[in-house]
Amino acid sequence: MTWRDNMQPASLNGIPFFVDSAGGKFGRRYVLHEYPGRDKPFPEDMGRKARMINVQAFVIGNDYMDLRDDLIEEAEKPGAKRLVHPWLGRLDVTLLDCDLEESTREGGMAVITFSFVEAGADVLPAAVASAPVATIKQAQVAELSVMDSFSSLVNFAPSSYLQGHMQSLVGVLDNGLAGMIGGLPMPGGLLDSALSSGEAMLLNRNPLSAVMGQLSSPAGLVSAMVSVASGSTGLLSRAIRVGYSRLLRAGALNDLGTTSNFYGGSPVPAPSRAVAAQSSATPVPAYSARPMTALRLVKSLEPTVAWPAVPAGTAGKQQAAINQAATLAAINQISVIEQARLSAALAYPTKNDAYAVRDYIANRLAAQAKSADYPVYSELQKLRAAVHKDLTARGNANAGLTTVSYNATLSALTISYQHFGTATRETEILARNPNIAHPAMIAGGSVLEVLSA
Repeated sequence: MTWRDNMQPASLNGIPFFVDSAGGKFGRRYVLHEYPGRDKPFPEDMGRKARMINVQAFVIGNDYMDLRDDLIEEAEKPGAKRLVHPWLGRLDVTLLDCDLEESTREGGMAVITFSFVEAGADVLPAAVASAPVATIKQAQVAELSVMDSFSSLVNFAPSSYLQGHMQSLVGVLDNGLAGMIGGLPMPGGLLDSALSSGEAMLLNRNPLSAVMGQLSSPAGLVSAMVSVASGSTGLLSRAIRVGYSRLLRAGALNDLGTTSNFYGGSPVPAPSRAVAAQSSATPVPAYSARPMTALRLVKSLEPTVAWPAVPAGTAGKQQAAINQAATLAAINQISVIEQARLSAALAYPTKNDAYAVRDYIANRLAAQAKSADYPVYSELQKLRAAVHKDLTARGNANAGLTTVSYNATLSALTISYQHFGTATRETEILARNPNIAHPAMIAGGSVLEVLSA
């Protein structure tokens, strides 16, 4: 084969033309540094130069004007183009310049000079959706779907019996939510010392009634559930921010949109009853409560509600049973949605922590989605996918766990120093091993879970 046999028919995005000559510029980029007192410069290599391709094309014949116009139109289109170069083959290029020449002396022909540069990738910074923020936004959408579903099922306006039954359900929910709040593992006196009297009262009795004011609509009831159940933006946010702020990741409060309004929605008037102020100087006994972990905190945000039995019979009682079942489903759905929202705000020191929270919330979301109507089912599944994506990615970026065991009886302080080389990670060991009877005397032979050193 000769060099002519290797030449390819030239074209630009499929539009053919002839080539008389072509050229290009190649090489590397150098910055020349010349220093005082030195005879020789230092050329600093900054990488390969962009390849420049120059092609002198022409179209000829009775239909040359059509081909000329097609090439001009193609030259004016945005984006990269496919050039078939007679000698260099197929190239992805960006057209920088296009010069046209025609004359009566050479009638029936147009000469076009193209200046190309090799097409490059878009390496400029691009906005990428944050996985935790995506979870938070999907949680909001899921809660709206729960509100719509609940509103379509519940009916208590026409009947005083149904209204009274719903009021009793609010009282039952109050007890469950208050028990959940009171059950948060919190060092004695720490929470009360940081709360106003109104907030302290809300955290200790009748939280749902205080947020709602009065029962007005099904949507209002769900909104009140969100306000109380939320561990990230609602009434519980102060408890978590005061007691467990070390568990939050950097920027979490900003992503959650948490403000000084700790009631989760419109400001609520403080109840008239006051709670005696707790002294902030009350000392907290050492090791009175185990340090909280992300999974324990997420699990603690699940209210236990003792639902009353609804007798069968009249149409009103049948509707009351529907109302109660819808309320039970809504509070369970809101609870797991808020756990998912909180998971996006937490930090995970190890991949095991992130995976444990991920799997726990994903299983709860799947269980709640099974019994939900399709709109809620769809949003819960989307939230499940968002949680899985977020916590898998953050878990993969962290260290794993291992186990250690020592023959002698040692303190957590000593084990911290021997395993990590520092005595500052004693509380971390205690948090990961809640079965330790006393931090100063950990029995020899005990198997302890610790971070990989």
